[in-house]
Amino acid sequence: MRFESEAGRSIENPAEADLNRLLGELNGSSNSYASLTMPDGSYIQAGGGPSEFTVEVRNIRSGDSFVHWKAGRKNGRVSERQLLIGGASVTVGENQILDLATVQQLFSSFQREQTLDGSMQWRDISSMFAQ
Repeated sequence: MRFESEAGRSIENPAEADLNRLLGELNGSSNSYASLTMPDGSYIQAGGGPSEFTVEVRNIRSGDSFVHWKAGRKNGRVSERQLLIGGASVTVGENQILDLATVQQLFSSFQREQTLDGSMQWRDISSMFAQ
């Protein structure tokens, strides 16, 4: 697996401690997104920082198919907000704004199990990527 960030960091098979440190470097301006990609192309990505993030997971299925999920807090408010990622204002649900500790937990869970962490509400947004 490979960790990559906007700041140009690229690390093969990061340890969990390295992953947590690297995610902590996301500052919302010059380093505002990062991903962890598995050999099959499945990935988790976070955008934002330093205290507000959003997270998505793409699971590759057979052939060219995939499912793309957006993380949200259970029982959170769904009204929309703007989050700055890579210099662009991105609209996300208020329940989809996560703190750093939650992002680190989601990345660690994905790294270990390549599954969706059950503590979150996952919304299938695959249709946004349909061609």
